[in-house]
Amino acid sequence: MKIFKKLKKRLDINQNNDDLIGVMRDDKKEAKTMKTMTMTELIEKAKNYDRTMNEGGEGFNPYKSEIGKRSAEQSENEPRTEYDVLQDLEAADCAIARESGTYSQNQIDALHKELAKIRAEEKANFMSVWTKEVTAARREEWNTWIRSFKGTISIRTISSQIQKQNWGTDALKRAIEIYK
Repeated sequence: MKIFKKLKKRLDINQNNDDLIGVMRDDKKEAKTMKTMTMTELIEKAKNYDRTMNEGGEGFNPYKSEIGKRSAEQSENEPRTEYDVLQDLEAADCAIARESGTYSQNQIDALHKELAKIRAEEKANFMSVWTKEVTAARREEWNTWIRSFKGTISIRTISSQIQKQNWGTDALKRAIEIYK
C-alpha cells in the first residue's frame, strides 16, 4: 500500500510540474528541471533517455523536445543569413511552387531584395576589414612567406600559417578581385 501512495504522490508531482516530466532523478542529487539544464546536460540526458526508455529506438524524448525548443527560440532571435534566404528562395521560386501558386511574384521579389541587401551588407563588412592598404600588406606578407620556401610546401604548413595569421587565401583572393 505504501508503494502505491509513493507512486501516486510522484504522479501528482509530475502532473503539477510540467517541467519535471521526463526528468530522470538521482536519489542522491536533487532533480534538475530541463529548463535549468545546460545544452550539454540536455544532450547527455537525451542520449541516456534513448538508451534506457526508448531502448535505442527513436521514440518520444522530452530532452530532444527541449533541445528543439531552445534551438527554435535561439534562431528566432538571430538575423536571417544569406543561406536562410536562399533556402526560402529555392522553395518559392521552383517549378512546383510556380505551378501550384504557393508563392506570389511579390513574395519572390521580396526574397530577391532581401538576398541582395544581405549580400551588400556582407560585402560592406568585408571591405571595411579588407581595405586596399590592408589587402596590399597581406598580399605582400603572403607572397614573402611563400617565397621563403624552396620546393613543395605541405598542406599542413599552409594550414598552420593560415591559422597564425587569422585570414585565409580565399579572403585574400576576394579582396584582390575587388581592388583590381
